[in-house]
Amino acid sequence: TKYTYGVALLNTPFFLIANMFADSYESSSGQTIYGMGVIAAALFYLLLGLWLLRLYLRRKGFSEQIIFFTLMCLFFGTNLYFYSVGEGGMSHVYSFCLFSGLLLLLDHLYQEPKTKYFLLLGLLFGLIVLIRPTNILLGLLILFYDLGKIHSIKERLLFWVKKWSYLLLAIGVAFLVLVPQFIYWHHISGDWIMYSYGNEGFIYWKKARIAKVLFSVQNGLFIYNPILAISFIGLFMIILKNKMNSRLILIIVAIATYSFASWWAWWFGGAYGHRAFVEFYALMSIPTAYFLQKISNNKWLK
Repeated sequence: TKYTYGVALLNTPFFLIANMFADSYESSSGQTIYGMGVIAAALFYLLLGLWLLRLYLRRKGFSEQIIFFTLMCLFFGTNLYFYSVGEGGMSHVYSFCLFSGLLLLLDHLYQEPKTKYFLLLGLLFGLIVLIRPTNILLGLLILFYDLGKIHSIKERLLFWVKKWSYLLLAIGVAFLVLVPQFIYWHHISGDWIMYSYGNEGFIYWKKARIAKVLFSVQNGLFIYNPILAISFIGLFMIILKNKMNSRLILIIVAIATYSFASWWAWWFGGAYGHRAFVEFYALMSIPTAYFLQKISNNKWLK
């Protein structure tokens, strides 16, 4: 298989439970107990991701009412719904959960840097990269999370220099997560690291299909998820105030968009809306909540 083992790893507990009942399970509809296990896994990681996102938004000062409507907008208003309920076997809802967990973890880590947070950082980042290697760009979020001004970059670098042993610990945990994948690649190819996608690649680097990715009827982001307009309006509103990682979020989403638009199948196959953005909805929760808060307060310019 060209895919990494990340989703299978997260599915393992549900597979083992399903396997316990496989011999005694019969279904007239042809639905297997293993298929039901995959559905249960997707719903579990969806709910876990939404719950982690709720905790994160609470730490950012949003009310329960605003948080509720933010999560409902992102779930029912986007294709996060489809890739949780309809296509739960794909990787996106799992990455969404991990993105949500990373946001919450970073908020804890930079306020109270404890060993357990660095261990979790290595685990989460290792899983994020394992499931979708292109999501390695979340490393930018780790490095520059909650930087207020440009000159504070020096302070952040000093933070990591002082915590070098904890950084090595996190890198070590992330590496351990990837080791089984290296072993598998070596077993089938003789190489510890291999490019498993064959002739597929980023062939549009020089002429990225950005407009099509965003607006084409062929899975364009805004065509199938128009509610995201309020998310981006909220993002630009907080960019003007340089708050809540707004500029960092814009940079990460922009890089992701460019990479998606450079892929040979920029529409990402038979999808319901552009599926590559699903996990990034976790990052867009902040501007979505900010926009909804401004509406509820009717104070647009504060």
